[in-house]
Amino acid sequence: MKSKTLFTMLTMIGLTSIVTLSSFYKTTNQLANTPDTDEAISYKSNSKQTSQLGNLTLSTAFENDYYTNNNREGNFYVELKANKYNGNHETHTPLNISVVIDRSGSMAGDKMQNAKKAAKYIVDQLSSDDYLSVVIYDGEVTLLQPTISVNNKQAIKYKIDAITDRGGTNLMGGAMKGYEEVKRFYKPGYINRVLLLSDGQANEGITDPQQIEKIVRNQNKENGISISTFGLGNDYNEDLMTAMAETGTGNYYFINNTEKIASIFKKELNGLMEVVAQNTTLTITIPDFVNIEKVYGYKYDQIGNQLTIHLHDIFSEETKGLLIKYRIQNGNNTAVKFIAKANYADATNKENKVLATSNKASFTNQLSVYKDYFNEWASAQVALYVSNEKLEVAMKEVDKGNYKQAREIVQENTIYMSKKSKLIEKSPELKRATDNNSAYDENIKNVESMAEADVKFLQKSTKSENYMIRNKK
Repeated sequence: MKSKTLFTMLTMIGLTSIVTLSSFYKTTNQLANTPDTDEAISYKSNSKQTSQLGNLTLSTAFENDYYTNNNREGNFYVELKANKYNGNHETHTPLNISVVIDRSGSMAGDKMQNAKKAAKYIVDQLSSDDYLSVVIYDGEVTLLQPTISVNNKQAIKYKIDAITDRGGTNLMGGAMKGYEEVKRFYKPGYINRVLLLSDGQANEGITDPQQIEKIVRNQNKENGISISTFGLGNDYNEDLMTAMAETGTGNYYFINNTEKIASIFKKELNGLMEVVAQNTTLTITIPDFVNIEKVYGYKYDQIGNQLTIHLHDIFSEETKGLLIKYRIQNGNNTAVKFIAKANYADATNKENKVLATSNKASFTNQLSVYKDYFNEWASAQVALYVSNEKLEVAMKEVDKGNYKQAREIVQENTIYMSKKSKLIEKSPELKRATDNNSAYDENIKNVESMAEADVKFLQKSTKSENYMIRNKK
């Protein structure tokens, strides 16, 4: 298949955790605890709880308002949704950002020229209230522009124009220098973020994905600094770049054309200028007799019976979704009560605000009651996360060359989604997930005979779309 043909077929085609097939099947089968088809159950929506204040709305629901002795595993969905930004960029929340640019040899030519164009665009949009640093890296890391208040824009742009390509890819060294600069001028009321661009594999310095993810999470959790990653071309590690963005509560972008670098940086910067909530922390309090088995969407901390998720900044029309898979301990048939709270600072007036909801699931010994009380909204989200993870595992099998296994998983996903027709009819998100799975199913039928460049593009574009689906983008 020619690259151009593949590109035409993949118009909108992206969980980054690596799991074995056996543990994957166990996890997703436990998560998808609904009957085999949605024709066998009744969906309701009246148990959804909402709390709205200022620019945010908190919504929560159990997948089912009841549980039985044979159905002790359940799911609880939490969603924070921001209103549209009603300010203007001239009076935006100040930024403290570090632009970190790959200058390795593979960036030569158009890649480097467009990266420099994007960096200069950022300089032009900032004001004297904003702070900016510029880091460049190959095998070595260079602080091109130490953090500075953006007054003399031309001087900064002269330095950017002088960047040349050379050497290897010390990706994490560049990111760490960016974090260091943002931390030096960290201000609680600012947007504190690193913007990392790379077109290659991390082959020098810290290269272990788990170690990198741990560093990113600590920077986000302890220092309040987020990171957005920009992957350029077909040769960077998309799993690593996606994991960094998700763990670091930033954004991930797949840039398949060097000419798009500037427009995508523009999109990120405009988004940063439209913050509606800051210092956002989500807490969920659960009963002592409930065990958390997995949380989909974000990293979390648990102390006793309280889960904490640090979301930090939330931007215009942004949606943050979180799915909790839990199990009720045997022998306890009392009502299950989850309390969710979102604490944040309203970006428009800096007032601290709290949103709160309370949901309850009761015990029943009647299976008919259980089948009649599935929450449509929460059930759609369960289906979305199951489908998303199935496709992610299939793509990892393709990465390993296990094409037969990948096709089997995609087919299993197709069958699974075909049994959720009532949910798909009412959920654009699920329709999008179904379309993504179908497109991938079509394109891996003859993956063994595809050119290497086409396979790389297929993987990155599909993973990118998968990322955007589960992150509500």
